[in-house]
Amino acid sequence: GQTTAPAGLGTAVALSAGKYHNAALRADGTVVAWGYNVFGQTNVPAGLSNCVAVAAGWYHTVALRENGTVVAWGHNGVQQTNAPAGLSNVLAVAAGDYHTVALRDNGTVVAWGDNTYGQRAVPAGLSGVVAVAAGWNHTVALKSDGTVVAWGAGTTVGASPHYGQSIVPAGLNNVVGVSAGGFHTQARKADGTVVAWGAGTKVGSNPHYGQALPPTGLTNVVSLGAGGYHSMALGVVSSGPGPASFAGDRGLPPHSVRLRVGERVVQSPGVPNTAAAPAAGFPLILGVEVGKSYVIQSSADLVTWTTLARFRATAPTAEFRDPTAPTSGNRFYRVVVDSAGGAE
Repeated sequence: GQTTAPAGLGTAVALSAGKYHNAALRADGTVVAWGYNVFGQTNVPAGLSNCVAVAAGWYHTVALRENGTVVAWGHNGVQQTNAPAGLSNVLAVAAGDYHTVALRDNGTVVAWGDNTYGQRAVPAGLSGVVAVAAGWNHTVALKSDGTVVAWGAGTTVGASPHYGQSIVPAGLNNVVGVSAGGFHTQARKADGTVVAWGAGTKVGSNPHYGQALPPTGLTNVVSLGAGGYHSMALGVVSSGPGPASFAGDRGLPPHSVRLRVGERVVQSPGVPNTAAAPAAGFPLILGVEVGKSYVIQSSADLVTWTTLARFRATAPTAEFRDPTAPTSGNRFYRVVVDSAGGAE
């Protein structure tokens, strides 16, 4: 039943696919899961709410809550659903075969679960991370300087599962998004092109099915996805750069991105910092909860955050434009609950 979405699913704002199950994040912050359930991976915990992201592993499911904590359920044979005690301030999650990865708001990475191939052994000193992805047995991190770090299976090329999926191509830079498949890795660059490596850089015997061979002429890519043996890209029919986001959406104003509490987006080099009337500035569409107060902040280094505005939500979405957004370099944005409860 993994291809049959539940009746009454409603408005889903994010999806993730495991081996034989799916998880959807609904607009109201709840999670729905369906498909194979022998390990309870589709049994969403009762009362789970205020979620901002989901990730589906082989036989487990992970949800990130608005308060930066992580909830996981399903198969737990190697502790992949046991989030480390005290884990907080999480901005993003990823689920591999039997391991789980979390990105914290200080740019560091935490991983737990299976470590047969070193996939949860986060490199010492790794920092400045803005996105993470998990393959079957490897882990990928995108840094704020546009470079990529990978570890776990595939640091060499040899017998399965080592197909070079953790050997980042020399000189790879200006990356704004990453995804990890079974034995391959993909990177989306600021110019909308895709670089891939690992299994599938050729078409031949198992597991080489061309999954790491982006189609000739593929450009204007705004999002990537990777399955066990295949890859996907979402593109736009337009020219010029677009914003690099870790939470994209459809039906938004030109050059805008959606930002929900607990998420972070980046304005990449070359992205226009002006947009059409009614107001100039790099636009963010904020997904919020009516009645709560929020703070919009920006940072150049993911360490020091500057408050741009405070507001109290009167609708589920709000638009904010930053007229001071730079025309070169990166500026990161986040929206957090205003503990002071004030508004400007």
